[in-house]
Amino acid sequence: AAVMSGERLPSFSPGGSPMLALPHGATLPSGGMMSTRERMEVEVIKSLLQSYFNIVKKNFADMVPKTIMCFLVNYTKENLQSELVRALYRDEGRYDELLKEADDTASRRRACLEMQALLARALEIVHEVREFAVK
Repeated sequence: AAVMSGERLPSFSPGGSPMLALPHGATLPSGGMMSTRERMEVEVIKSLLQSYFNIVKKNFADMVPKTIMCFLVNYTKENLQSELVRALYRDEGRYDELLKEADDTASRRRACLEMQALLARALEIVHEVREFAVK
């Protein structure tokens, strides 16, 4: 089919979608001699691509340990309680040891019970004095 002068031919990307349409009669240079400007543009593009690649490579290198730690933390968070309960039930002989009251706690509890008894007795005395004063 003949293409009319000034008509644009579509260019397609690898995915099949149109990209940039080249004007009729325009051709891309085929590896021949490049002008100084073209060589300079190619070098700039190479430099930019290399810089971009280095940035992407650094980002991936930074993200890999962070991602691994994220997976480890999430796994630990999800499984820690069940592992602790499993370990607790595995050592059945340790219940008495784990539930035993500490010595200092036992002495403080006894002191508090004595204080409670004394305060209850003091309250009874206050009530007796109040009743005596009212009569």
